[in-house]
Amino acid sequence: MQASGLEAERNKATARRGVMERSFLQPGTALVALEQKRAANPIGFGAKAAAAQVKKKKKTRTKGSRARPLSALATELKASGVVRIDGALSPALVEELREFVDAERVQATADVKAGRCDQKARFADLVLLDKRCDLLLPLHGPPIAALQELLGEGSVLGPLLQEVVGEAGVLQELACLTSEPGSAQQPLHPDTPWTPIPSAYTAFIALQDVDAHTSFFGGDLSLGNAGVRRPPIPEEFLRSREVKLGLLKAGDLALYNQQTLHCGSANESRDKDELAALNGRRTRVDEGGGRGLFGKLDEVDALEVRDTEGAVQIRFGDEGSQLGSEYEII
Repeated sequence: MQASGLEAERNKATARRGVMERSFLQPGTALVALEQKRAANPIGFGAKAAAAQVKKKKKTRTKGSRARPLSALATELKASGVVRIDGALSPALVEELREFVDAERVQATADVKAGRCDQKARFADLVLLDKRCDLLLPLHGPPIAALQELLGEGSVLGPLLQEVVGEAGVLQELACLTSEPGSAQQPLHPDTPWTPIPSAYTAFIALQDVDAHTSFFGGDLSLGNAGVRRPPIPEEFLRSREVKLGLLKAGDLALYNQQTLHCGSANESRDKDELAALNGRRTRVDEGGGRGLFGKLDEVDALEVRDTEGAVQIRFGDEGSQLGSEYEII
């Protein structure tokens, strides 16, 4: 879809800002995975119905009892806004999902061009969309298999999301971001405004080895300005913060708090980069209920996914979300 004159000028200004910010940023170092432990007896997506449907009583916290300590990954996520998990998706499923995405993009583009569906039904908006694509994925086939592996039994990501999002979390979106050769560096931006309790997280899963795709701007979320885009970020602030580069191998992922400042790096290679993007969010943000920023709830029900009369129901904790049989935007 061709941009209007005003939109084209805005995109040029945005691209210029990205170039200027890049000149102020530190060179950056690779995002490194911390020691990651898998739960001994995890229950996740695809768990047996009997185990998944049993309603457990909430544990009552007695006066003076202490909250459970945060895991190493949750502690780092709270401090810096981003963590890396290696080998979250198996090589076979990475290949299967990449082939599915490529075919789905061709079909979605044809459907939009022929008027069979609206552009916004299949493609999300992005900062500096030129030579970038954000394809919304349907919940069937390889995407469902990927969810099972990413969040289910024996995963690292599933328990981590339970810990930081809690029992009220739901799946918001499953998509694939593609950066074509020649795409410009985005300006730094958050995906959601700053709030005392983070409301949403995104996992970028590499569908091939990624040399440079996303740069994450060093933490300090406690300043309360990580989600502020106006006034412009001063040069001194840009120079002072460490930059982490999402240099991922196929199947690795980077999970970040959507309030974290980040940007898509310029694609200066000859190959396109494809990242599956899994977004999860809270269904409520209770600032006054005593829930810690990343406080782990006493009891979290099982994750599961199942077909229900032609649709797909995703459950993440107590509150489920009935998703359409075609696309998954809530």
